[in-house]
Amino acid sequence: MSTLINCPTCGKQVSSGAAACPHCGEPVKDAEVKTKIKGRHLVFFLFGGLFLLLGIMTFSGWISTGSREFLTMAVVFLCGGVFAIVGPFCKLK
Repeated sequence: MSTLINCPTCGKQVSSGAAACPHCGEPVKDAEVKTKIKGRHLVFFLFGGLFLLLGIMTFSGWISTGSREFLTMAVVFLCGGVFAIVGPFCKLK
């Protein structure tokens, strides 16, 4: 079933089943895939930001207490945050 989507180039409505926009010729299938990827990147970016924030908070806990557990948690959160943000941009073959 085809739905109407906006063309990324001209902004006019086009059927999602069309191969290209009838107004400007922009391929529609590529635009649909790019939209899905952008949404996925946003989710990873938000979780990565949360992990980085938790890492900074636990790192400040390590500075104030000197507890090794805080340092371990901070490293895990910071690495997890970096991987969550950078991971979606890496392409597997």
